[in-house]
Amino acid sequence: MKYLRRIKAILIRLIAAVRRRGVLRVAAMMMIVLRGVGPRTALGLVAAGRPLPHAGDDRIGQPHPILERIGQAAVNDDAADLDGDYMMRSADWARWRKVIGVHPPSPDPKDERFKPARVAIVVRDNGNAEAMEKTRAAVRRLGSHAEILAPGDEAPTDGAFLLFLEAGDAPFKELPLELARAALGGVAEVISFDMIRRVDDKVQPLFMPGANPTMLRQVDYLFSRIAVRGAALPKGSVGGADPRALVLAWTEGRPAAQVRGRWRHAARPLLDAEITDADVAERRDQARGSAPPPRAPGGKGATVVICNKDKGNLLRQLVRSLLLADRSLVEEVVIVANGTTNFYALQAQEDLARSPRVHLLRDDGPFNFSRLTNAGVRLGKGDGPILFLNDDIVPVSEDWLERMHARLDEPDVACVGPLLLYPDETVQHAGMFMGGGWVHHTMKRARLPDEDYMFQASAAREISVVTGAVLLTRRSVFEAMNGLDEKLALHVQDVDYCLRASASGLRNVFDPGSVLFHVESASIHSLEGDFDFRRNRFIERNLFGRRWNGLRQADPFHPAGFMDDRFRRLSGPAGERPKPRGRVDETQA
Repeated sequence: MKYLRRIKAILIRLIAAVRRRGVLRVAAMMMIVLRGVGPRTALGLVAAGRPLPHAGDDRIGQPHPILERIGQAAVNDDAADLDGDYMMRSADWARWRKVIGVHPPSPDPKDERFKPARVAIVVRDNGNAEAMEKTRAAVRRLGSHAEILAPGDEAPTDGAFLLFLEAGDAPFKELPLELARAALGGVAEVISFDMIRRVDDKVQPLFMPGANPTMLRQVDYLFSRIAVRGAALPKGSVGGADPRALVLAWTEGRPAAQVRGRWRHAARPLLDAEITDADVAERRDQARGSAPPPRAPGGKGATVVICNKDKGNLLRQLVRSLLLADRSLVEEVVIVANGTTNFYALQAQEDLARSPRVHLLRDDGPFNFSRLTNAGVRLGKGDGPILFLNDDIVPVSEDWLERMHARLDEPDVACVGPLLLYPDETVQHAGMFMGGGWVHHTMKRARLPDEDYMFQASAAREISVVTGAVLLTRRSVFEAMNGLDEKLALHVQDVDYCLRASASGLRNVFDPGSVLFHVESASIHSLEGDFDFRRNRFIERNLFGRRWNGLRQADPFHPAGFMDDRFRRLSGPAGERPKPRGRVDETQA
């Protein structure tokens, strides 16, 4: 019976792999595995549910080097859909447009009771008669569901949506229906949507995150194209209204949970937008040039908690830089030493502990990052926010801590994370997102500023998860959630903490103006070869998966049209891809 269950598990996973990757690729991978680790080990990996990791993944420690070859082969085989400028050929887009995007749950669109939304359109006339006629012609193709308002008209108050466009924009014919899908239930008051823009013979998909007023305050990432329910706007003419200002005014005074509930995102392109390179450059300057929010007066310094093993030089440099900060930024530093054996690390810990602002806790029990961190917080004597730091962090920007404190002054912010760079100055962390059953780093290994897609690494924005390598959190939130989950001893405890905070209606914010280097996992690599360590990480990953199964498939703050962290590979609702051949309808592409 035991062997039958194992064989059944193997067959189920093989079928899933074939559906996802294709017969030829799965067969090739199996041949590499069999040649590298033998049939017994290969079958054991499949039966245990161990995924074939891509090279560079920080998942479970690889049991054999051959898997790195498989991961690299998979990466090389998956050619990017978008080029270095995030563009694709118009012919390729014509095929992709049929499958791209994610639909929210909705009734059967063939149901006669399910009708497209009524849309009143405000077009900003730039004086270009040809562009204006292009927009009018596109609106006429929408039929009776849409009309262009005349100058001086007021916003409709009968449930219709007000759609803001620019002269030259061409709405796709399914726009009224997709707005109705997004507004299902009648609670949506603001609806954003994805777009495309054309540059010569190429198309650039502009895939947006979900409701993100934090990002909108810094940069008009929606390019002033958005739909707002007329009844939610103040009475009066809307002819000269600024869409960005209207939406930001609408968000004022609303809790984050209500904004998320009433600001929906239609995650598929609904507009061929007249957006020029100059428009993009203007937004890029907005994102990079915005000053940090002012810090509230009388703020309390943070209790900094650092777990350390044998990295004495890194620890000494980090703590000394923290002690130079004013007490309104850093109240105290708690060093939690676990299993330290290196003489220089022991000496560094003792030297640093001589400072009255540094507390040293020695705990040589089994390594459990969550338990050690919680113990460090309890040892601290401050009552300000809590800052978790890895011992392999090196600050870059001088005001990194001031900026993070300022973000935390906003009352509904639970966690703040910075921009982390590898020593070669590529991105290690620009926020994290859930997708494909796991958590990923946004823009990982991207070089800035050239490889920044839609201001993801240059604008402050709300995200689902910030890394625990540098995480500033409100003490009241940490205490209310009983700290980090000690069942997650080795893995994803920071992800779980952030998701719990977000599920409570709070916000997690990424601030790219706070910049630090991260010598990633310098303290954990020594454990990767231990079998028990790998097994426990696998167990914790399954626990995490069961807890957050409903959230980990799609992240509301990550552009849904992408299946990778570098924004190069496009994806349909279930990961499907268009057929390579066949006639396409260019008229609506």
